[in-house]
Amino acid sequence: MKSIKTILTALFFLFFCSSVFASDPFKVSGVLVDAKGKSAVKAQIKAIRVGQKKAADILLKRLTLAYGSEGQITHISDDNAAKMILSIEIDNEKRSSTRYMGELTVIFNPTAVKEFLNQSGIKMVSSQSRMRLVLPLSEGELILNNSWYRSWRRIKAVNSLTPMFTLPAYKALNISLTIEDIKNMNFDVFKSIGKQYNVQQLLIANNINGTIELLDISLDTRRIETYNYDGSAQGIIDKFQTEWKEAAINFAMNKSTILIDVNYSSHSEWLKVKKILNNTSLILNAKLISFANKKANMEITHGGEIEGLIDELSYKGVNLKPETAKNYVLSVSSID
Repeated sequence: MKSIKTILTALFFLFFCSSVFASDPFKVSGVLVDAKGKSAVKAQIKAIRVGQKKAADILLKRLTLAYGSEGQITHISDDNAAKMILSIEIDNEKRSSTRYMGELTVIFNPTAVKEFLNQSGIKMVSSQSRMRLVLPLSEGELILNNSWYRSWRRIKAVNSLTPMFTLPAYKALNISLTIEDIKNMNFDVFKSIGKQYNVQQLLIANNINGTIELLDISLDTRRIETYNYDGSAQGIIDKFQTEWKEAAINFAMNKSTILIDVNYSSHSEWLKVKKILNNTSLILNAKLISFANKKANMEITHGGEIEGLIDELSYKGVNLKPETAKNYVLSVSSID
């Protein structure tokens, strides 16, 4: 296995200049390329050019509702795709004198992507929900050698707007979860799994004869949402992502400003709060007013109703509670 990395631009800064998070909505991985040419070099150039465009199409569909739909832009040119790229990694290379194969991971420049979509009149959504650990059950059991479990393992959803991951088999073997735990909503077991894998959101996808019973569980708020779904693992991911984008886009008409007191226990927790606020779709502007030991005062301008902001923040592990009509207290959630 060979890995080649081409760095086009090294750094870009977001609102709070916070630490790098493993999930990146501007990163597209697992793009397979296969091209032929008169020489190995020409085959490689052709493959990478095709891969760049394929990755750009995947990204733009991820970040928008309109891209690719009737009456909207349905594709991007090779040149425009190349202009938006920060870096490319190539793995699993295979080549002959006239053929080149590989797997691309492409990281895009957020500013360039936004400019392209603005020029096209398409709204971009790049805010992510918090990470979900997916437990793909079959008839209430975690079976590791069937097609349902393998379908989740094949999908790369860590960088989606509603990021999800499934454990590899050797880690999933350590999970202790029974049908009774699910029926009784045993939060002690759910929280134990969350602590073990450092997540606050579980998605139990129970396949019962082709009908999927979904339990979306917030471990800190004890909120549970249930769905029935007839479809694939990719369809479930698409459903969550589409609903997330619709909620983010439909808020723009209503804007309000609130003052919040941010309580935090450590510097790392403060950085976590800043990262969350920076990547919350309903927050239009966040202004730091004062900063002291373990407390900060901020002015937040948000779109939509306050209940929507509270709900989005809760999914990201932050509690926002009112003190008065315009004053709120914000703190990081924890799994007790």
